Amino acid sequence: MGGTYIGYDAKNKVAQATNLQDYNVITASHAGMTYTIEKSGGNVFVQKGKGKPVQIAALKGILDSAELTVRSTPKGLTLLTISNSYGEPHINSETYQVLLKDGKLIRQNHADF
Repeated sequence: MGGTYIGYDAKNKVAQATNLQDYNVITASHAGMTYTIEKSGGNVFVQKGKGKPVQIAALKGILDSAELTVRSTPKGLTLLTISNSYGEPHINSETYQVLLKDGKLIRQNHADF
């Protein structure tokens, strides 16, 4: 789970740690930008350095076992691809794509199979 182990509290039977990772979001960095997606609502954010995150898209779905990849196109656009498996036993798949130009949404699509 990442983080830093502090110790075990034997009296309360609790392991203590700080800086634990939050798995309710998925993130990827590309070209100095950090892209974050909320798994519970599908909101997509971009953040430059330590700046304030700005919402750039909404996927209108709930993500389960998801992966985010970000790449630049030859014409200078940025393409985010979100692959998600869901259901039990995760046999359903869907893919979202978000296309950005100068940090602004120009196209978004979704395929579910």
